[in-house]
Amino acid sequence: MKAGNQHKTEDVIRDIARKILTFHDSDIARSDVGQLTTFKQLGFNGNGMADKPDGWYLPKNINDVAIILETKNSSIDISDEKCIAELTKNIAIVAQKYQKIIGILYNGTDVLVFKEGNIVDLKNQLFPKEYYLKLYNN
Repeated sequence: MKAGNQHKTEDVIRDIARKILTFHDSDIARSDVGQLTTFKQLGFNGNGMADKPDGWYLPKNINDVAIILETKNSSIDISDEKCIAELTKNIAIVAQKYQKIIGILYNGTDVLVFKEGNIVDLKNQLFPKEYYLKLYNN
């Protein structure tokens, strides 16, 4: 097996995604990846507040574009309905506050990008968050 094709855990995929997407808190947004932070801790109430997103970019201005990341280990087919359903559920939670949301499913190789329930980007590569913020407005 080539070094690049070794199985990668979801934790490793999340760390890779953090670096590529540049998900770090800033003056304009709460942003990070992890498995410990709940939607309640991120300021959401109601259904799903105990759920934990894999990654988030939540601008302080709720009229800006938010990004929700769902990661899977490298052996998972992200086009599986269960993966899409999990991302869709997390998008619905974020939609309590944000109207503009990009959802990203990522397994280290494959990427599915959703806007308003539709796949909008078929480039099989993960890009920095600025790419997806611009993509929303195109």
